[in-house]
Amino acid sequence: MVSVLVPTSVLLGPGVVQAETFHENETISTNTVWAAGDSPHIVSGSVQVNEDVTLTIEPGCDIRLNSGAHMAVHGTVNALGTGESRVTFTSNDGGEWSGLRFYSGSSGDLDYCTAEYSTYGVYASSPPFRLPFS
Repeated sequence: MVSVLVPTSVLLGPGVVQAETFHENETISTNTVWAAGDSPHIVSGSVQVNEDVTLTIEPGCDIRLNSGAHMAVHGTVNALGTGESRVTFTSNDGGEWSGLRFYSGSSGDLDYCTAEYSTYGVYASSPPFRLPFS
């Protein structure tokens, strides 16, 4: 698999710059943080989080997935938004993305998150998994 992380910037108006970070068929094999300042995080194909690895998604992150894209979690994903700064998983191209799947032996903690325009949203094969999804 090929991982492509390309931070770019988009000028949104006078002095307003928004970063973009691309994740294309990425395998996360070391502890990783997706920063809100690098949003939106655009996923094409799949993102896999390996066993014994944690992906931390900061409050305020905007995760946009292309049609059919998915996230496969074999390790841990912690996406802890706040009431003022939610984590959003949504479509990037107007189509349905597949979902965020936690496989047996994985774990996760999702709080103050929104998942929209996906086929199955969040799916967990087994605990431990905390999903208040406020």
